[in-house]
Amino acid sequence: MTITYTTIRVDPKDMEAIVSSLRDAPIALRQAYSTAINRTLAGMKTDALASDGPIRTRHPILKKQISPYVIIRRSTIRNLHGSFKFDKSHRLKLSIFEPMSDPGGVTYMIDREKGRRLLPGGFTYPKNASGKKVKWVARRVGKKKKPLAFPKGLSPWGMFNKAGVWKVMKISGERRYPVELKRAVAFRIKVINDHIKRRMRNGIIVKGGHDQAEPTTQLND
Repeated sequence: MTITYTTIRVDPKDMEAIVSSLRDAPIALRQAYSTAINRTLAGMKTDALASDGPIRTRHPILKKQISPYVIIRRSTIRNLHGSFKFDKSHRLKLSIFEPMSDPGGVTYMIDREKGRRLLPGGFTYPKNASGKKVKWVARRVGKKKKPLAFPKGLSPWGMFNKAGVWKVMKISGERRYPVELKRAVAFRIKVINDHIKRRMRNGIIVKGGHDQAEPTTQLND
């Protein structure tokens, strides 16, 4: 009589590979949360500084002129918290608010709703900035040519508060975060799966063969 057999058992090395990869799951989850928070914050900043957004609709300013002053405090694996940071004391130069010479001084526009304003005794002068000539605004303090004062406009912090940006950013964050979290978690799961595949061999050990044996019968009394 020929007996054919097949033996299947788990390869211990493959099992260890899976166990080792799954140990990283808690860290991977925190990485996903951190990534989702940071991408959401970046998206919120983009929406706030969009050309049709509340800030640039009200204030004649370019994105590159205000973006450096809207700083994102990024989330980390250890600290799952992100936020925006503003320097309340920093105020933007009047030179970026469309200065124009006027018989009474210099006019400029910070707020489209309020129109142009006059800086009495002010004047503009050309200055190279990054290879580009721009109009800088100055004003004499006294009757002499010097010293000069360099008046400044609104701060980025003030723009955010005046334009009601926080409401827009809240809506943006609530819309973006679930999407970013789902994407980040899916990516981390894929990383773990790929890691397991690289470390595994076949997953099981299969052996087969046949033996020649005489049939036996066992009777139980």
